[in-house]
Amino acid sequence: MAKESKTREYLGLSVVIVLILFVGYKMINYHSNVIEGLTDSSDSSDTKTNPQKLAAPIKETITKIEDAILIDKYRSDYENIIIDLEEWANMELIQMLGSGLVKTDSGADSNIENIRKMNDLNTFKSTLDSAMKFLDSKASKKGGGFF
Repeated sequence: MAKESKTREYLGLSVVIVLILFVGYKMINYHSNVIEGLTDSSDSSDTKTNPQKLAAPIKETITKIEDAILIDKYRSDYENIIIDLEEWANMELIQMLGSGLVKTDSGADSNIENIRKMNDLNTFKSTLDSAMKFLDSKASKKGGGFF
């Protein structure tokens, strides 16, 4: 049972890492195109003053990412990954607190690194919450009724 749980955890983490790497690659690729577009002087006045021309490549990139990650098809998998990662972050926080990493008798300076680690985990949980809200917003935009 524990082996199956660990396998599921590793599989979930692997999917998230691949997803993050893919999105990161796409963002870097997109940013380099935007930077090149902003520094190109051939059509400088039109591109800089026309928001529609600036917005078009952003929308195109969003569409490419949506097509690649298939939110509608894998929604429950993404939700499970987010839920599992939040559970993991909570367990890590409890483990850190329970192991006595923060020692009140030694002063704040000696504890600052461990406190930062816990704060980073809490920030990560906020990121997961934002991702879940985003998934929910994608579901509400699609509709689902007959009307």
